[in-house]
Amino acid sequence: MERQLTVSYHFLKIYMNASEQPPHCYPSELSDKQKFNHFIANYLAHGFGDTDLFPGRMKESTDVDKNDPKFIAKVQYARKHHLWHYHIGIPCYEATEECSRGDWLSAYLLNFQKFSESKIKLVDFNSHPPFTFPSETELDGDEELVPREKPHLRVVK
Repeated sequence: MERQLTVSYHFLKIYMNASEQPPHCYPSELSDKQKFNHFIANYLAHGFGDTDLFPGRMKESTDVDKNDPKFIAKVQYARKHHLWHYHIGIPCYEATEECSRGDWLSAYLLNFQKFSESKIKLVDFNSHPPFTFPSETELDGDEELVPREKPHLRVVK
């Protein structure tokens, strides 16, 4: 199955400015850009089925706290925009013994739109908690990713 991954204009800026050095406090970790590249390459090659490739927690963003006063509006927004998020391990995973691979947490989330198993769009990257949705402006744009040996982004007109 051929997969398609695009990015919003907002995420393109994030990616272009992502650190290419490991975090100072975690020198054995991959850089932010390398973690983005791994996510991209693994999705394009294998989809989301293998937790060895995606050790972080990944879930639909409709999973809103039922006590949230804006519960209905948030769920509707997430559904309307097909929003999902993934704990990408930046700066590192905070895995405990109770957490199995595929459910690891991190301080930062990669927000994306999942239109189908074969089509996603990366739209935002932010800290958590608190969980925030990308704005409609941050969803704008649909730049295609051109896969190469070393994934990178290139605008395709």
